Amino acid sequence: MDNLEYEEIELMKQSENGMVHLIREKETGKFFVRKVMKGHHPVYLMLQDCPHPCLPKIYEVAITEDTTTIIEEYIEGRSLGGINLSGKQFTGVVRDLCLVLEFLHGKGIIHRDIKPSNIIYTESGHICLIDFDAAREPKENREQDTRLLGTRGYAPPEQYGFSQTDVRTDIYSLGVTLEQILQDRFQKLRYKRRLQKCTELDPNKRYQTIRQVKRAFFHTRRNILIGFAVFIAAVFFSCYLQKSNTVVSYAPEMTAAERYPNQILWKDYPVNDYLGRYIDDIMEEMDAFCDEFTEDGDENICAYREIGIIFCFDDRRKIYQIALNPALCTYNGESLNVNRDKILEILGDPFMMGWTQWGMEDTSEEYVIDYYDGKEGIRFYMPSPEEAATDLFIE
Repeated sequence: MDNLEYEEIELMKQSENGMVHLIREKETGKFFVRKVMKGHHPVYLMLQDCPHPCLPKIYEVAITEDTTTIIEEYIEGRSLGGINLSGKQFTGVVRDLCLVLEFLHGKGIIHRDIKPSNIIYTESGHICLIDFDAAREPKENREQDTRLLGTRGYAPPEQYGFSQTDVRTDIYSLGVTLEQILQDRFQKLRYKRRLQKCTELDPNKRYQTIRQVKRAFFHTRRNILIGFAVFIAAVFFSCYLQKSNTVVSYAPEMTAAERYPNQILWKDYPVNDYLGRYIDDIMEEMDAFCDEFTEDGDENICAYREIGIIFCFDDRRKIYQIALNPALCTYNGESLNVNRDKILEILGDPFMMGWTQWGMEDTSEEYVIDYYDGKEGIRFYMPSPEEAATDLFIE
């Protein structure tokens, strides 16, 4: 491209360290970005030989005694700081950032200026990481960096001369960036501990590699014994039998197929298809904000109350129980937001139904109808047999 002629279209950025112009190649009309920066920036020579889908292509790099000039691909899109991301889009952004940072770190490049304005969200739904002006290679036998570059608020303490920057510097900035992207658009609870670990002031307390970050976000604790979910479901039902005060009706002679309707639909989706799946995969598919995410020992839930569904998951992050708003559920085309008699008409005779009283000091009563076949079950809660069901559980 050395012999091509360009025309300047727009001054995109100017500072004491250099200028960035949008330029157009006269013959083809194609747009590029031209940077002219003070000093030497050899990292761009490395990037020229290291193409990646989440990085702008570097076409030319010219380093003189005082300046570095780069011509790179112009990326169309918007910076992440000005976009409202859905939960699925946010997950995709995290995945792309982990992939590109793992690639860069594998090449010995630390970006050192990760922030929303340096991440372009493209029409394809992927990101492009730009602006490597502060990037560098780690230097052996150095206690601290000689050039203190970066953006205040996103840079960790070591980037201000307390120690040498390394891959953990990018991990800190990544954590701050993700917090900024999240803001209040959807709950941070799901990510709280992971983001806190990214942004520890002590580098030794952070994730030590991007691979660890990626594993924390996408592959958390999936190696517990496979039978745990079945055990939880069995204990749950056993507790119900022990705590139920009275049983009004019981149908032991009916077959499982007769007493267990397994095609209840939530918003036209078969609810049973969620059981046994990983919560991370389901969250990627949900086009809604998570109202609450609690991952604390025995109580692991992911709640989408605004759209009427709550997922309970085990330590392997697999779904073992789902709570639903009956008003959004149907069976054979019939709404399940109905009273006891209509439920029996729609679903047939249950495995068990009756009043329950939970806990020694709990004086409240609820009417419960259970359909259960020894493997999975459906449970309705209602204030009285004459009133519509308020909650529906699938397990």
